[in-house]
Amino acid sequence: MISMSNDSGTVFPYRNPAKKDADIVRLARAAGAIPIAVTNTPQHCMNWETYNNVTGLTMNPYDQKRTTGGSSGGESALISSAASLMGVGSDIAGSLRLPPMFNGIFGHKPTPKLLSIEGHVPDCLDPTFEEYFALGPITRYSEDIPLLLKVLKQPGRYKQVKILLDGRGWK
Repeated sequence: MISMSNDSGTVFPYRNPAKKDADIVRLARAAGAIPIAVTNTPQHCMNWETYNNVTGLTMNPYDQKRTTGGSSGGESALISSAASLMGVGSDIAGSLRLPPMFNGIFGHKPTPKLLSIEGHVPDCLDPTFEEYFALGPITRYSEDIPLLLKVLKQPGRYKQVKILLDGRGWK
């Protein structure tokens, strides 16, 4: 495992690289994925723009006068600019949906608890956190969302993931 950034856009007097993979990263690696980056987020992943005092501002790759959105704006900009086909982001109030929309790609906030949030930074001790917070896929092509969801879903959680595909029925 390569240690990747774990500071959530927060300035610390020391570096705190990840000591182990988050659950969804572990599942992605097991399926053959090769993680290439931890992308920019606003501080603590809590803003409509992707700016922090560690790495600065992320802008829309197609128009530098426009925002990439937040908080999954760094991941959306990377995928939108064809540096990667797919990735993951987090969502409380639109962060898996708005940045992809602003960048012309696809994001999906799955059913709460379908994907494990274990290992996400920042975390929260509120017992209801998983009722409104979710991790999910961001992809360049819409047809890759079901593929990535199947790879990332928690083992034993929902025996079958049903996804409506272009009005052709459930798969």
